[in-house]
Amino acid sequence: MSNGDDETTNHIEKEYIRVANKNGWPGMYQKVCRECSQYPYTFNEARRLRNKPLNRYRDVNPYDHSRIILKRYDLDYINANIVRLSGHPDAQADSIMTLFMPEFVVEMYETSLQQSL
Repeated sequence: MSNGDDETTNHIEKEYIRVANKNGWPGMYQKVCRECSQYPYTFNEARRLRNKPLNRYRDVNPYDHSRIILKRYDLDYINANIVRLSGHPDAQADSIMTLFMPEFVVEMYETSLQQSL
């Protein structure tokens, strides 16, 4: 890890601690929900009856346009999106953002391999 990586990690940890000390996570979650509701994106696959049990939370779903589609299973759904990181000069790669359920760890591992991330 380069010195810049250490500084970024240190900044992220400090921000996490600052929010946690103020018990600010519920408010931060509500803010993100409000902001995301303004986007024109859909999450129809997450709402399909067969996919609902695969969502850890009923109100945190992957957008259809950027969701990961599993290729090696009968069911192609997992609660995960490819997200382009921004706001930092070293953020050049895509990342997987997910809230998968622990019993689907094998599928998440397969997703990582499939996406080569």
